[in-house]
Amino acid sequence: MLGSLNSVKNLSSWVALSLILSCSERPVLTVQKLAASEETGDQTPITPKKVPKENPSGDLKDDTDEIADKDSDEVVEEPKDKPTPPVEPAKEPAICAQPSSADNFPADLKPVEIALPKTKDFLEGPVWIESEQALVFSAWDFSGDQSNGPMSTILRLKGSDFSTYSASGVFGTNGIAIDNKGRLLGALHDKQQIAFLSADGKREVIASSFEGKPFNSPNDLTVRSDGVVYFVDPDYQKSGRSGQPVTGVYGVKTNGEVFSVDKTIPRPNGILLTLDEKTLYVGGEDGAIHRYKLAADGTTTRDATDFVRTAAGVDGLGIDCQGNIYFTIPSMQEVHIYSPAGKIYTRIKFPFNATNVAFGGADKKTMFVTTAGRLYKVDMKVPGLPY
Repeated sequence: MLGSLNSVKNLSSWVALSLILSCSERPVLTVQKLAASEETGDQTPITPKKVPKENPSGDLKDDTDEIADKDSDEVVEEPKDKPTPPVEPAKEPAICAQPSSADNFPADLKPVEIALPKTKDFLEGPVWIESEQALVFSAWDFSGDQSNGPMSTILRLKGSDFSTYSASGVFGTNGIAIDNKGRLLGALHDKQQIAFLSADGKREVIASSFEGKPFNSPNDLTVRSDGVVYFVDPDYQKSGRSGQPVTGVYGVKTNGEVFSVDKTIPRPNGILLTLDEKTLYVGGEDGAIHRYKLAADGTTTRDATDFVRTAAGVDGLGIDCQGNIYFTIPSMQEVHIYSPAGKIYTRIKFPFNATNVAFGGADKKTMFVTTAGRLYKVDMKVPGLPY
């Protein structure tokens, strides 16, 4: 009985609501009233009928379309069979993000000579200066006085034009590097120094001796991003001058403190930091590339194993953005390319003794190679670092 009374009560409420809606100019079709079933007492939704309204002619008019246009609150169901958007193919990662692969080093890599404006006896220390889009390198002349090593001029190649780096033109440079501020840093055999070089010919010396004795003839160098400098000091251009009792590897902290890295390598020649700056590589006359773990303060610990060992002495070192290692072997007139894991990829033959490598050009895929008197370039697939 109670269920019947509730049904009557709910029905009366619904009739009243329907009358109100029929008088409204904008009917709302989304309103629902829950009515209780007489038999079960469950509440189920009841959808009210749309009440037609009279048009001016007296005819009843179905205003479904009008309501659909005016009632922006009405929920429109999406079709059940929604089309699936096309799946885009995975993009190939940039070459530097790809793992190292021998496929990037075909056997037909050929050097192309870049003609110099004047014949030089020996070239070394190539460095790409990004801000100038130019290559600089040391050019030696053996015709003059050799008491302080050969006279060396820093040449600049921009496009196809050559010029000297400074007005005076002459520095006693061997290897050259560039720091994160864009400053050139030279290993100077003439003064047995490590110094920053400026275009006006001035030097800012940061190291010239260790334990009270001058260096032998600084040969090559590299700079960590925090400014710590590492360099090798063989005795090739010592020329009878006083120097160190050993040929060694050294570091210079930003406060000017000079420290020893290794005193045991016979004539170290060629030095390089890995991309993460956690490992230092040093080549030597013994044919090995030795490696050292670097601490945050710049000090080093020699690894128990070498990176690679070759049949002849190693000179300049280079690295590309995948971590592949490049090094020259002058006596073989070759550049050897190894994977980061120490696997040989290829060897590139040159007409003269190869001395050092650097990467440059707009895409950093041009490998510049200095040799005994000639300059070359090789087009590569993987971009490399500027020295």
